[in-house]
Amino acid sequence: MRSNIVVVGGYGKVGRMICEHLANKYPGKVYAAGRNHHKAEEFSKAMHSQVLPLAFDVSTDEEPAWLSDARIVVVCLDLANDRFASMCLEEGIQYVDITANEHYIYKMKALSKYSNLGTGVVSVGLAPGLTNLLAQQAVNMEQNISQIDISIMLGSGEKHGPAAVDWTLENMVHAFIHKKMVHFNSSIGTRATYQFPFSDQYTLPTTLHVPEVTTRLCFDSSAFTHMIALLRFLKITKVMKSKNVRKVVTRLLEQSKIGTDAFAIKVDAYTPSGVIELSLNGSNQTKITAIVTSLITLALYENNLPAGVFHIEELFELVTFSDTNVVIKLKEVDMNYSIDL
Repeated sequence: MRSNIVVVGGYGKVGRMICEHLANKYPGKVYAAGRNHHKAEEFSKAMHSQVLPLAFDVSTDEEPAWLSDARIVVVCLDLANDRFASMCLEEGIQYVDITANEHYIYKMKALSKYSNLGTGVVSVGLAPGLTNLLAQQAVNMEQNISQIDISIMLGSGEKHGPAAVDWTLENMVHAFIHKKMVHFNSSIGTRATYQFPFSDQYTLPTTLHVPEVTTRLCFDSSAFTHMIALLRFLKITKVMKSKNVRKVVTRLLEQSKIGTDAFAIKVDAYTPSGVIELSLNGSNQTKITAIVTSLITLALYENNLPAGVFHIEELFELVTFSDTNVVIKLKEVDMNYSIDL
């Protein structure tokens, strides 16, 4: 009987937090998988074997033997193609992917036409993820919405994983345009935000049936936001096309002491009668991404859901987000899943 939970990239920054949450409920059933077996073993020892190590290179073409015992796979790496996801779904294995890459998410959704056994969930994390669920709340309040503006403030002082930083820097080349002043809430105030290619703005028009969705970004350090905007205006961000340049900038950011780990999300939904404003804020984006992913994983692990690949808002709703816990409802069975912060 399939019962294992395999987290690919499970000893990385986000992956190890996901493993820890899942192992709290299913100790000995969670595997941290990756190419570096030594790192996986070290993490397993630190977790007193509640999380087990698994050597696995996701870039290989061969089907791994461990798939026969896996009930669900969580991927915390950016994959080059959808081969592995297709392999899992066709084996009837549930699949969760935290990628923010819009092109890969489109490829994943396309698998719904061919996979009729497993359930896959994408758009999982903070953005996309919580942004999708907050936008969904606005649509639940008023169906006649013509436009949704999503604004995201990220902590420039948080030590993100290298892959997340690299993705953000790479997208600086064509992003950070169309400035808009946004009032997040009374504690954060008004910030200058700039359009950024988060995938939610491309997928939500289809899932929520809203004609226009735009996502903008700023950082908790206004000075850092203005500096990036200036570099973009001067077209200096073009150097971010080089992976070597991005590696150097990533190392510099890791050593910097700019800003904090605070984040915030604001949704402005425009209706004929006015604007619906919803917001939430907290700290440690990495932790929140891990919590949201863990909740989705537990829901899939414990329920038999429809076959195919779904965006988070197609199966779930946000119930509570506070300083103490996050609660997400699985719509299919009207069941809540929560994790304390």
